[in-house]
Amino acid sequence: MKRILSALLIAVMALSVTAVLADNVPLAINQRVPVAADAVITQGDCAVIVDGTLCALASGSVTVRSGETETTYDVSPYVRVCGMAPESPFAGPVAVWADFNAATGELVHLDITGMGQPEVMAAYGADFAALEGQKDSYMNKSARAIAEGEAADVLAAAVRDACRRYLSEPAFDIRPYQSLMTDRYLANNPHFAELTADTQVQTAIAACWPEGCAVVETADVENNGKVTWPLGVTTASFKNGDATYTVSHNAVKGVMPGVAVISYTAGETTLLCAVEIYDNFTLTLSGSDAYGMVAAGPADKTADVLVYRVLGDKAMNFPGGTPGSTVIDVAIDRASRTILSVRITAHSDSPYLYNPWEYGGGFVSVGSQLYDIARFTNMFAGRSADSDVSPYVLSSQKNGVVGGVPVEGGIDLVVTGATRTPNAIVAAVNAALVRFREDTK
Repeated sequence: MKRILSALLIAVMALSVTAVLADNVPLAINQRVPVAADAVITQGDCAVIVDGTLCALASGSVTVRSGETETTYDVSPYVRVCGMAPESPFAGPVAVWADFNAATGELVHLDITGMGQPEVMAAYGADFAALEGQKDSYMNKSARAIAEGEAADVLAAAVRDACRRYLSEPAFDIRPYQSLMTDRYLANNPHFAELTADTQVQTAIAACWPEGCAVVETADVENNGKVTWPLGVTTASFKNGDATYTVSHNAVKGVMPGVAVISYTAGETTLLCAVEIYDNFTLTLSGSDAYGMVAAGPADKTADVLVYRVLGDKAMNFPGGTPGSTVIDVAIDRASRTILSVRITAHSDSPYLYNPWEYGGGFVSVGSQLYDIARFTNMFAGRSADSDVSPYVLSSQKNGVVGGVPVEGGIDLVVTGATRTPNAIVAAVNAALVRFREDTK
């Protein structure tokens, strides 16, 4: 009998360690794919499984086991492109930021600019909000198929425009996130490395609401009494061999809260940048400023889940050049008084910094971590809403530390080469927690 039991035990153990290995599957950060009900992650921390869906959070590899099959997913950074519908049934434009999987050409994530912005939602939010429920129909579909398909409605037109721009291989680039193009974002950009003449990038407001909420600057821009952008024009220099050339463009200034789509044109290429504008502009922002300001709270304070839209840092209008903030939606469960989710709708730190040529390679040491914002925000889930999160402290290069230093009561993960975006998120979450505690006394 013992021999029979031993044989059975050996057989069971063999089954438990023998798995059918599937080919590696390429994913992009922010991509979500369905998995079997019994699926579990056996290796890697760059993704999580939530309600039968594998959610890619950061660069790296993750192995998922279901039954006797193991599948390894290789997660890479997304390619982010902005698209806009040529016409809108609403008072304001319909524009999207679309994330693509470069390995497969699939559309993996969409953000609709203006969704959740208080002034926009108050003006035409009832019908506009219905677009949010249509986003899932585009997920994991081929960008080429979408680009060649019909645009049955306004969201389809915006998504198709983003897909066409993704497929067009533009002759130049802007930072692939919700901000504006300025001199410091142009510096050493390899898309301009082959210039043979000075280039003027034409800047225009493609669409906005309300009218005049963003303008192309044409007056001198001063910083501490010194003109830094004559006639609103910012210029960067590029070397090609022994020759030096310049790329110039007018800055854009946010004037009042709303939503705007800015176009940048050089040669045959036109790129779009959609931004939400909030009423928190400052002219004296330093790169390390972080604060929390609740822009909108839940209409029903007795709801099971309370969601707060919060700004994490101040808008750099001038002399920084961007009217966007770190914009965060914080969802809190009323009964358990815990954070359900922290979702970034826009942020002012860029995965573009991952390129070794920008800022003299100063961010290369943190590499792909610059893309790992989703892994960072995922670590807030489950924390008590009755305790604030501790911010990072600045690192010291002389101690060999790059980026922020976690402290007790904080999040033990450094995701960028500086503390600005992480601390902006922490400040936003804490502002939401304070408002939640006030709302649920």
